[in-house]
Amino acid sequence: MALTVREAIPTGLAGATACYIGYDLADHGVGVAVIVSTVLAILSTGLSVGLRFQQAANDVQLFTCPEGCGVEIRTTNQPSDSVARLRELATDHSQHPAARS
Repeated sequence: MALTVREAIPTGLAGATACYIGYDLADHGVGVAVIVSTVLAILSTGLSVGLRFQQAANDVQLFTCPEGCGVEIRTTNQPSDSVARLRELATDHSQHPAARS
């Protein structure tokens, strides 16, 4: 499975943060067990955040007007009947304010 940008950014930030904090803890004479557990906790959090970003990105649907009038409708976690109704509303240019004027 390839790593997407949405997963890579929080994972990379968590990795960089974990390295910095691990180095800083070692510089202050903290024990190895504490450093390892801290670094693993930070990396785990980064992976969890990356996964949540990926899930959120997959749940969002965007419908735009094919006439280019600027109408956009975003849906997140909607039932299929609501999604169908919103898709129809977004793609029916005659119902948009720009088409009425």
